[in-house]
Amino acid sequence: RRGGRNYYALDVSDLDAPKLAWTIKGGSGDFAELGQTWSKMLPVTVLWKGKQTDVLMFAGGYDTAEDDNAKRTTHSMGNAIYMVEPATGKLLWKASSSSGNLKLSEMTSGIVGDLVPADNDGDVDTLYAADLGGRIWRLDLAQEDDLSNSPATFATGGLIADLGKDETEANNVRFFSTPDLTYSSRDTFLDKTTGASYSA
Repeated sequence: RRGGRNYYALDVSDLDAPKLAWTIKGGSGDFAELGQTWSKMLPVTVLWKGKQTDVLMFAGGYDTAEDDNAKRTTHSMGNAIYMVEPATGKLLWKASSSSGNLKLSEMTSGIVGDLVPADNDGDVDTLYAADLGGRIWRLDLAQEDDLSNSPATFATGGLIADLGKDETEANNVRFFSTPDLTYSSRDTFLDKTTGASYSA
């Protein structure tokens, strides 16, 4: 957590001679918005350029400016979601407020908790995240080859709940943790008395 703004990958294919494989440096280049690296890199499978592809996904992290804030403010650090290539650390796709393949104007607070993927068919369909501004995000990832072929159409979605919009100190809401995700089935029920049908 407070250890810095970088991610490091080790090549341990030879257990007797592990070596540094790559480093992601926060604050520069493709990772300009990357703050303190609080979230875990998640190894997931997505539909990418028409193929099921293993990737690493992680959140933008923490901005130390939050230490002294008593209410929500706009930040340019930590407010991003990244997807990289496992073998190299190369950026494949990014969501943020100012740059990246999916620009979300309201993504102006750091995301420090782990991302939550939802997978129904072997690759991730949906990502959920919560930020330090009291917002909850949902991103829908491409499930069709033609959409997955372009980083610009790889993901859609955005803000689904804003619980921190009342920017007073007394009502300040921040999410440091990961959202919980539960699955439920939906069925149609018939009321035999009235003949009405209901979904639940």
